[in-house]
Amino acid sequence: MIMKTFNLQLISFPGNRGNKNELSYGPRSYICVGSRTKIKCPSKKSDVERDALSHECVTSRELEEEVDRLIEELQHIKKQGRKFFEKEHKLRNI
Repeated sequence: MIMKTFNLQLISFPGNRGNKNELSYGPRSYICVGSRTKIKCPSKKSDVERDALSHECVTSRELEEEVDRLIEELQHIKKQGRKFFEKEHKLRNI
């Protein structure tokens, strides 16, 4: 079985500064999984698609809250995994 690992990335957009003929919008960012598809992210090479793990963040506070939420979720998964492996280890050593 081949397993693929993914990395987390911050995808950020500076926004525009009121260019003529465009609605202005501020900076925004997403926490995304690198290597999967969904959100179109312009890059120097071409548009790349990513799965967003966060809501759109328009302030550093929002971004920090999303990072904290992800950390909590990963810590919960870590606990679940630890319990699972401890249980499996005990069952195999009986």
